[in-house]
Amino acid sequence: MTGQSLWLHSAEIIFRKPFICLGLPGSIAGWRGAGKIREGEARPIQASTGPMQETIKLPRPRRGLFLDRDGVINEEVGYLVHPQDVRFVPGIFSLCRTAHRLGYQILVITNQSGIARGYYSEADFQRLMEWMQAEFVREGASLDAVYHCPFHPEHGVGEYRREHEDRKPGTGMLRRGARDLNLSLEQSVLVGDRCSDVAAANTAGLRQAFLLGTTETISCKGSFQPISSLEDVERWLLQHDAGI
Repeated sequence: MTGQSLWLHSAEIIFRKPFICLGLPGSIAGWRGAGKIREGEARPIQASTGPMQETIKLPRPRRGLFLDRDGVINEEVGYLVHPQDVRFVPGIFSLCRTAHRLGYQILVITNQSGIARGYYSEADFQRLMEWMQAEFVREGASLDAVYHCPFHPEHGVGEYRREHEDRKPGTGMLRRGARDLNLSLEQSVLVGDRCSDVAAANTAGLRQAFLLGTTETISCKGSFQPISSLEDVERWLLQHDAGI
């Protein structure tokens, strides 16, 4: 892997160009300066030469496509750690290519209780994600960012046994991704396969949540659209981008 890695708490962000891991709040788009300024607002700044003021326009927020990993990107196999066990969900590469073409940033947000339980390490997770990123690049569908939560409140071992805002249905990973990549959550979309994904999307105020497949055996509460394939999401993105 080229670039540097910086591990902080429960999540890391992996950027496409270059492929770097970061996680500092405010390191990319989270800086606000003095006072409360929202993305896209103008900030008046006192000029050093006199009382005249100039205005700096912050970049307009972008849209994000948030993807759960297990059950959405790859088929659920239970505590995935080895590349040879990866089976990509049909349609994932086409979906990501289309999303990029429409201007979406693609972020992975994944609970990883296998780390908490001691089944594999964060380094193991990182190596697998580097391999998966290479597969996406090969398919012309690179990932823009990856966040994971290694904690579990009941089954975690040692320091990993704890509650954390990043663990879905918490919204920590969604909000961190929006801050780091300057995304508008209100214009963003999530694809998950569990009720916790739907709950996180609804709480964070995302535009749309999709629930894929039959992973859940109970009926999920909240606002979401059930889908049988990723082609349904791709079709939705195309239709709504065209204003249909």
